[in-house]
Amino acid sequence: MTANPGDKPDDSGGSSGSRAFRAFSAVLLVACIPLVVLALAAMTGVGLQQNIPGQLALLGAIAVVILPALGLAAALGGRAIAYAISLAAVSYVVVASLPHYFPGQRDASVRAGASYFGRSFGEAGERGAVNLTTALLRVFGTERAPTLRAERAGDDARDPIETAEVGGDEDAPAANATWIPYEADGESIVIPAHVDGPDFGEELRFVFDTGATLTTISADVLDLLDVRIPEDAPEVTLRTAAGEMQARLVLVDAIWLQREVVEWVTVAVCEHCASGVADGLLGLNVSSHYRVSIDHEAGELEWVPRRGRRNRRLDIQPWLDMNSVLRRWDDGRMELEVRVGNRARRAIRRSVLEVSCSNEKFTVHLDPIPAKGAVTQTASLPWGVRCEAFEVVPVAAAWETDRF
Repeated sequence: MTANPGDKPDDSGGSSGSRAFRAFSAVLLVACIPLVVLALAAMTGVGLQQNIPGQLALLGAIAVVILPALGLAAALGGRAIAYAISLAAVSYVVVASLPHYFPGQRDASVRAGASYFGRSFGEAGERGAVNLTTALLRVFGTERAPTLRAERAGDDARDPIETAEVGGDEDAPAANATWIPYEADGESIVIPAHVDGPDFGEELRFVFDTGATLTTISADVLDLLDVRIPEDAPEVTLRTAAGEMQARLVLVDAIWLQREVVEWVTVAVCEHCASGVADGLLGLNVSSHYRVSIDHEAGELEWVPRRGRRNRRLDIQPWLDMNSVLRRWDDGRMELEVRVGNRARRAIRRSVLEVSCSNEKFTVHLDPIPAKGAVTQTASLPWGVRCEAFEVVPVAAAWETDRF
């Protein structure tokens, strides 16, 4: 059979397929609009939170979201489906990567940008825009809390215990001297001090000992003060005249040196540290907060409060249970996760940890730790730090104080 020259080829099948493809491309393009709006809202919100004017923030969002998508679509052939795929891909990447570049700001930025977009349509439009973008965010899951960044320790040659600022309410008072009479017992200096228990206090006598880190009191005297030794009390090794011994620790409410007071003092239970003339030793966890000088002629000690905030590390460190894990990511990041438990009956308002890593040191500030509770925090180390081995120790801390 020969074809009639007047007949036209039947291309209805090709035309139908082409129309279906164009329709699919159009549907795909429309479907990606919510994702594009979400990305634009997120980047606009980032600008608004940086106090950038709204129109300028929107232009910046378009430059980040729309322009790269147009370039990618052109490279893919410039057809409708290329634009749909490019817009969806770029928008998804922008929203998904936002928490990495702006930790903790994704959700707030999206709400701020959506509010800006919907404001032109009145209160209902603004509320609807925020609700819509919030619903779309669920696709990306819950935003992870921002990771704290460990601070590089400074080159200050002073003791970090003295220079760390830990907050708290125990600011040292003005440098007004307090004179406390003492008695000499051989080579020892014995001074009076008032110790508060949970409900009442007692006037005691202590040997002023600059070699003792912790203050000590005998178990009998603690019982008199109604201070109970907790079952999970930490233990320390004391070096006494009778040799080394293990001593359990308790927390007394306060120690008064006339008008001067140090709250929440850690005390070691030590029978051998008491004598016929003293109930225990007054250690550095009390005396280090003062400059102490001796007037031998007058038989008095002068106590002058040190300036600045009191660092209570000596009292707090024995009550801490610390576990730390250093995670190394494939992209070179390193994150330190620290869990710190507090066995004391008093909350810790703030604390500072020092991370020693190779030849560098970093500091991490912890959130408040409740009494008998714990806190877990993650801190990222600066990029490029080499850390084959590390050590984490507390260098500063402050109790939650509210007695006075």
